[in-house]
Amino acid sequence: GTQLPFNAATGRPYSGVNVLLLWLCGPAGVPAYMTFKQAEKLGGKVRGGSKGFRIVYADSHVKRVKDDNGEATGEVQFYSFLKRHTVFHVSQIDGLPEKYQVQPAEEYEPLSDDAFNLFVDNTRAEVRPGGRKAFYMPAMDVIGMPPLQTFKSAENYKATLLHELVHWTGHKSRLDRRISGGRGSHEYAREELVAEMGAAFLCARLGVT
Repeated sequence: GTQLPFNAATGRPYSGVNVLLLWLCGPAGVPAYMTFKQAEKLGGKVRGGSKGFRIVYADSHVKRVKDDNGEATGEVQFYSFLKRHTVFHVSQIDGLPEKYQVQPAEEYEPLSDDAFNLFVDNTRAEVRPGGRKAFYMPAMDVIGMPPLQTFKSAENYKATLLHELVHWTGHKSRLDRRISGGRGSHEYAREELVAEMGAAFLCARLGVT
């Protein structure tokens, strides 16, 4: 299972800012949504007066530049666009086939310690145990983690490690984010937001509660 919001009609989880939008605005329980048209196609009907939830779709488009004669110049232009869509929680839709209806939320089964450790190992990040603080050091490309017993719980340890792993993805050999800004700088604040959101997504996906 997953705590990430997903489209009940397609089974695909939402991503990016849509996860945050639906976490913040959607109802509690199973995070299953679909559009008005998807509901209709499945024989369902959105209940009158129901308020939908706004999500977005972002993409880019490449257009070949042409001259006054309509001939391609060899140049290209890039366009980015953002479309807004409205989705409804399945609890707002009547008449859906049973498999699309909201079921009572099952108790979430966290990933086992072995499976979590395997996930971390498979990233191939270098994690050095010991020390007093959790950190990621770009210059050496290493993560430092204090001993497990210094955390309030194993879940806190895992969430902190996932936070540092998101910092690790910003290294110049990976996503090449600007992650070296000093504390209090715009770059530092932005990177901390990236790490917190990324850790939240990973916690939801891996069952870290």
